[in-house]
Amino acid sequence: MKKLTADDIIKLLAAPETDRMEFKESQSTLPQSLWESYSAFANTDGGIILLGVKEKDGRYHVQGVKNAEKLMQEIWNSVNNRQKISANILFNRCVYAVDCDGKTVIVVDVPRPTCHDRPVFVGTNPYTGSYRRNGEGDYRCNEETVDAMLRNRSHEGGDHQLVENMTISDLNQDTLRRYRNRLQMRRETRRTRHCAPYARRPAHVRQFWLYCRRIPALFCGLR
Repeated sequence: MKKLTADDIIKLLAAPETDRMEFKESQSTLPQSLWESYSAFANTDGGIILLGVKEKDGRYHVQGVKNAEKLMQEIWNSVNNRQKISANILFNRCVYAVDCDGKTVIVVDVPRPTCHDRPVFVGTNPYTGSYRRNGEGDYRCNEETVDAMLRNRSHEGGDHQLVENMTISDLNQDTLRRYRNRLQMRRETRRTRHCAPYARRPAHVRQFWLYCRRIPALFCGLR
């Protein structure tokens, strides 16, 4: 992932927040909403959080943070504290400081984790601490969404589990019939493509080839 420059940040502040961009005011402490956005980005498509940005009259400008090194260390301490955050999905390059005309902005680039790491949640309860990103807002996940992420988190999902005491009669016959028809069509298409080069050959060549098809064990080298 490419690191942002001061020019990049100035350009980003000229536009509103998006589903992958969040601006937060911060000077000497980390805002609690940082972790809600961290969870939301992690549980959606990833995103970037800029700390040290102030909104005034509907516009954003660089406010800057104080003691950026201390705040960045607090970020690392928090994401590695399982009482605070469920999972650390950040790489070292995901958290860094950028100087913008003498004022420091901290960038937290939240990647999109694999399904095995989600839900990423604040605190110790996934049902109260999981968020998702919609538009420019962070929203607490409902129970159904958390359940779905927890199911996908399992290394052995439902598609890999054996179902006992079932026979072919338990399958949906209409679905099974459509599958068989599709499989037959694919076989016929493959057979047609295989035969196409021989269709333009003289009749005696085609007849010989068809004869060889009937006894492939003897003429396998001619196919």
